[in-house]
Amino acid sequence: VDSAEIRRALKSLAPTKVAVAYLGSGWQTYIPDISCGLDIIVSPRLGTNADVVQALMRTPRVRVYLLDDLHSKFYLGPSAALLGSCNLSNNALGQGGLREVAILTSRAVDRSVLEREFQRCLRAAKNAYPSRKAMMVRLEKLKQQTIRAREAGLIRGNGRPSIDNSLGNFVG
Repeated sequence: VDSAEIRRALKSLAPTKVAVAYLGSGWQTYIPDISCGLDIIVSPRLGTNADVVQALMRTPRVRVYLLDDLHSKFYLGPSAALLGSCNLSNNALGQGGLREVAILTSRAVDRSVLEREFQRCLRAAKNAYPSRKAMMVRLEKLKQQTIRAREAGLIRGNGRPSIDNSLGNFVG
């Protein structure tokens, strides 16, 4: 499965619930129809674009939640689910993006397992960031971390790690 196949699967899936470690620019290219609403859980750590999250928080019919230790990547639609390695970003899903893999399933048992996991993550996210103000404070901190990481050469403008450095060497 390549990114083009994953993009097609995401569009046909029309997800209403998403849990991804990282959210970046271009998300609306991959989930263009949010007319049925969208609940999204994302990790507010380096790799997530805080400006994109804040813009998404202002989007009608979208509810955003933050969960620091989230590393899952799955998308739930009305009749199917996609589970894989792909975050919701141009880095993961764009032309020439990263190598990703995903499985699209319409099996009720698979969707049920992912729905339970989504609800578990949602409870944890609401507990971790119980208010919009708490979320905004965390996103402002993420913006500052991102600036420092770019200045240190740890990430490039596109959010990808620098070849010469490692995020593991970053002390913030």
